[in-house]
Formats: sequence, structure tokens, C-alpha cells
Amino acid sequence: LHTKEHRNLCKSADELFLFAARVNGLDGMEADPSACGKLLNDIVVNTDVLNSDYSLNTKGSFRVWTPLKIYKGHFDGQGHSISGLFIDNKDRDQQSFIGTLAGGTAEAPVIIENLGIVKSFIRGHDDIGAIAGKVSGHAIIRNSYADSYIRGETFVGGLVGYEQGQLKLINVYSSGSVYGYQCVGGLQGGSSGGGRTTIINSFSYGSIGGNATAPLFSYAKNKKDSSVIILNSYYTTHSSSEFGGTAATIESMSNGTIVKALHEYNENGIDGSVWGQEIGKDLHPTLNTKYTDPGIKVSKATFHLNNLRDSVYSINYIE
Repeated sequence: LHTKEHRNLCKSADELFLFAARVNGLDGMEADPSACGKLLNDIVVNTDVLNSDYSLNTKGSFRVWTPLKIYKGHFDGQGHSISGLFIDNKDRDQQSFIGTLAGGTAEAPVIIENLGIVKSFIRGHDDIGAIAGKVSGHAIIRNSYADSYIRGETFVGGLVGYEQGQLKLINVYSSGSVYGYQCVGGLQGGSSGGGRTTIINSFSYGSIGGNATAPLFSYAKNKKDSSVIILNSYYTTHSSSEFGGTAATIESMSNGTIVKALHEYNENGIDGSVWGQEIGKDLHPTLNTKYTDPGIKVSKATFHLNNLRDSVYSINYIE
């Protein structure tokens, strides 16, 4: 490995904080927002941050996470999780694992993948999410999830707060607690409406509270038909969703119905085989776990959006 590649392999909390210092230009280092990072194992930043109901453990003293302020690189969790992030800056925007995902192009987007943010407490003002507060370029977040407490004011999401570029959320889920004053979404708070958010083969499962809440995506400021596209994605917290997705019951999440629809999705270049579930143990589908066919029939529907260049889409549905 080259020295630069080697130093961004993180196998401990200290190495993760060192990576953040390199990206942000702290401790006398020149900022390197395009630095690539990888996790070599699960990383525990703090323990016992949350109580069993996702409330903050007020008896603890925790190491504070400083977000990657502006990130333009490729971060691969390699199937590992970061546990116990602690951010409590209620007057600051873009408080998340990554403050802003910036840069990238349609051909070479910024990528965050194979990452879990778990047992973490993240509180800020506007543009708040577990993985990224804001997206201002071309970005993909895939094969990733959050099971944490997320709180803010406006544009608060389980994974992403706000998008003003081009964002794809692929094979992702949030199963924690998300709360805000307004524009609160199970996966994403909202967007400017001028770009596009595409959510594919994903779900939200958990609690969502506040005003103008939505199970997957909450609000687009300058809404147009192409602002938000949601394909083969599910939710349990609401009876309907303005921007699309399919309402699911708690039972269908636990009994294998939804995991089959996710696992067998193989459209639009998306491989759904990353989804699995231990029926009888897992409350919902999970990533990179064993899959056993529950014997439920899944069919495919194809539809067209004539006003978009990439206008042919497919979804799975349960009969």
C-alpha cells in the first residue's frame, strides 16, 4: 500500500479521529477533504451513549465527535459499524458523521458505502442526519444503515438531512429515532428540489417525530416531478407517503415479506442480494446477513416517467 492509503485504514477510535483530523486539517495537518477511508473492524467511540429507548444516557461522559466538515472522498465501512458517536451542538448546522458531502460528478460521485452508524446520539440545528448533514454535489450512499438517535430543527433525516445536488440512497435503512421541528424524514429530511434524490430498495423502521414528518423523504422546497424518485422502498411509521414508497406492517418486516422483496430486486443496476434476515430473531431486514427464502411470492411491475431521460423503472411487490 502507498503510505497515504495505509494511514487511512481505521481499526480503532483513535485512528478514526486521526482520519477526521486529516480531512478537516486539524492538529497542524493540511486539510485533505478527498482522502479515502476504510474501516478494518467495528469501531466503538463511546459505550452506553443511549438508553434502551434511544434517549441520551445523561449519567455518562462521552468523547465528542467533530464531523468531517466537507468530504469529497470515498469512505468504505467494509460492512463494519461505528458505534457511540456523540454530537450535541443544537445551535450548529450539518452535525453528522459527515457535515457535507461535496464535489463529485455523475461519472465519479462521492461514495459512502458498507457503513453502519449505531448506538449514537447526534443533535444539531438544521441539516442533520446520521451519515451526512448535507449533500451539495453528486453522491451515493449505499449498503449502509443507521440505528441511532437523530435530532435537529429543520431538515432532519435518519441518514441524510438535506440535498441540493444529486443523491442516490441505495440499499439503505434507518431503524432508530428521528426527531425535528419540521421537514423530518425517516431516511432524508428534504432537498432544494433543484437536484434529485433517488431512493432505491431501502426502508425506514423506527420512530419519527415533529412537524411535517414523512416516512422516507419529507420536503422538497422547489418541487418538480424529478425532484424525488423512490423505488422499491418501504416504511412502517406512516400510512402513506407523498413522494412514494410502500407502507409495510411490523409483521411484514419481521416475517420475511419485505426482505424477499428487497433481496430479489435486481433492476436499475442494483443488486438486492445484500439483504438478509434471520426470521424469528431480526425485527427487520439487515445487510450482509444470511438469507432464507420465506416462500412468499414476489412479482415485478415496470412503469415509465416520460419527462425523464432515465424513464423506465421497476419495483417488486408482494402478491
